[in-house]
Amino acid sequence: MNLVTIDNNRLWSKKNKNLLLGDWCIDNKHRYLKSKKNKYLISEYHWNNKLKYQNDIKYLYKIYDILLNNLYLYLNKVHGLNHPIRYWEILLSKWLWTFTVMTYDRWEIVRTLNNKKLYAKIFCYERKRFIPHDAFEFARSIVSSDDWNHWVYSEIFRFTNKITFSEVGNKKIIPKFIYNQEEFKSDNYLLNPISTFLSSKKIFSQNLNFSKKFKALYGIFYRQIRYSKKINTQNFNIKLNMEARNNFKIKTKKNDNFLKFIASLVRFNLPKIYLEYYHSMNESIKKINVPKNPKIIMTSGDHAYNDAFKFYTAKKVLNGSKFFIFQHGGLYGTCESSPNEKFEIKIADRFFSWGWKESNKKVYPLFLQKTIYQKIEKKNNAKGLIIPITEYDLAPGTHSNAGQPTNKIDVNRYIDNIVSFVKGIDNKIISESGFKYLDNIKCNYHVDSLKYRFPNIKIVDTIKNTCLLSKNYKLTVETVNSTGFLESLNLNIPVILLLDKKLFPLRKTAVKDFNMLKKVKIVYDSPEDAAKFINENYNHLKEWWGSKGLQKARAKFCYRFARPSTSPMKDLRKALFYGK
Repeated sequence: MNLVTIDNNRLWSKKNKNLLLGDWCIDNKHRYLKSKKNKYLISEYHWNNKLKYQNDIKYLYKIYDILLNNLYLYLNKVHGLNHPIRYWEILLSKWLWTFTVMTYDRWEIVRTLNNKKLYAKIFCYERKRFIPHDAFEFARSIVSSDDWNHWVYSEIFRFTNKITFSEVGNKKIIPKFIYNQEEFKSDNYLLNPISTFLSSKKIFSQNLNFSKKFKALYGIFYRQIRYSKKINTQNFNIKLNMEARNNFKIKTKKNDNFLKFIASLVRFNLPKIYLEYYHSMNESIKKINVPKNPKIIMTSGDHAYNDAFKFYTAKKVLNGSKFFIFQHGGLYGTCESSPNEKFEIKIADRFFSWGWKESNKKVYPLFLQKTIYQKIEKKNNAKGLIIPITEYDLAPGTHSNAGQPTNKIDVNRYIDNIVSFVKGIDNKIISESGFKYLDNIKCNYHVDSLKYRFPNIKIVDTIKNTCLLSKNYKLTVETVNSTGFLESLNLNIPVILLLDKKLFPLRKTAVKDFNMLKKVKIVYDSPEDAAKFINENYNHLKEWWGSKGLQKARAKFCYRFARPSTSPMKDLRKALFYGK
């Protein structure tokens, strides 16, 4: 039987039956397009077993630790340094976790194949072309590409000898990623003072996700008067050091085939910024006018993919600076599995949540900083529903670190839930409604699917926040348990949530809170029930939302997961300097 790894006609067999590794191997135009390909079977996706997924995540934490321990020692040796592991984890954690979980997912997709006699066609690549400039390029452009996925599968075939394979063509092909080099711009920047006299030397912050008014007041009060200065890593123009890359070896007592395999791929996936560009990045930062010895460094998002910020922060932490991270997403504190949350708390000295508090002493419940001083008032002629759509990558495992859809099967389920909901809404209401859509991943699979099913519905393609758009609509219908839902609750904007627990599983400590919202008709397990509620109460939504029971439940939920503040500057100061 012929094994097909990605959506490419050249990998199919015309003579024999084809076994697809997953749904992502079929035409990816939209959900409801019927494939015209030959007859085929689709392999069962290993993480459809949620117990296996939970156990695998625990296993991957251990693999991550082994890789990190080996990488930090090796990079110290290569660069002639003696930096502690925390320094390197601030730099590597986001890339390393993404690399680990995505590679393991593909390993298990192949390992769990039940068929004994399988062969596959593979393309041949020049491996060095998969080496990214930085973590952002790796996570946003490379790992979701068909070529990276196919290459990893082919490397697994070579490593395990489980699948018989033959190469397609006799030339090495140049891989194509989601973004080409010309259009992909990594966000490596640091904030420079507009005036050295005006800007604080004790506190350095950027990308805190504060609302506009709160950001302005904070900037004045804490003297964060700065402008952005970018560092273009593509200008470094330094040759690959394949000798150093090939010398990386894992030292461990653990006899684990996957560990051996992923260690062999590090040399082709480790971003240049941590090896070839390392000294150039540090020299570039020295030329930027940033505080030399800040007491506190803060961010809400730049710890993930802004390598310039991470280099600066890691170095200053060595010198005694405290590193504070503000929550930037709504899944934190509520979703069943959140490695992002785990690693951010780990690398930070203090983590400011939107209200929730776990057993970890580093977590400090603050407030939802994105909505401070904001107020949204519905227009008198508001009508219809605004339904935000979230685009998810179709490549498997992409969102396995955030408690979201992890493969195309999950994505199709997410789309079908929306379709079931919209089909149940009265036509007059739908004619006044719209999907709010913004494609940040160059996919269009979701919106094309919905356009196909509902060709007459309005598509609002905008970068504007849903809360700002909501004043024109009677009700917001959130389809993801994330930031948008919490912002609406925090701002007291009428909203409901279609909650599919299979796609967005809740942690045990949050179940009671969501059940409380179910009782007041804010959260729905069934899209059909949500549609029925809207049809029956469309002309009385204002009374429903203003009821005492609902407002009491909303306030109680918000205090836990989307906390407001009447004195944010005072609360922030207490959070920054408590215990001193």
